[in-house]
Amino acid sequence: MDGRLQKLIGELRVITRHQKNLDTQRLAEGLINKYLRDEVDALTLLLERVGEAIDVEADKAVSGEDWTLIQDYVRWFLEKLAIEGWPKG
Repeated sequence: MDGRLQKLIGELRVITRHQKNLDTQRLAEGLINKYLRDEVDALTLLLERVGEAIDVEADKAVSGEDWTLIQDYVRWFLEKLAIEGWPKG
């Protein structure tokens, strides 16, 4: 486990000890999003590759295969990354 991930897990461990706090989920999401922020560009590229591969498969789909929902999810995720600047801390 790299240093950044160890730090994140340590911070999340502290939160797990205070689960009665109503903000626990929001705090955890914020810490995870902060950790992921540096990886958004890489995530976007990977998601674009996944989307392209899915599109290729959809173009050659055989009877009974419907890739629409999967394509919509990838598009939605890419839009979320681009428009909302996800993840936000």
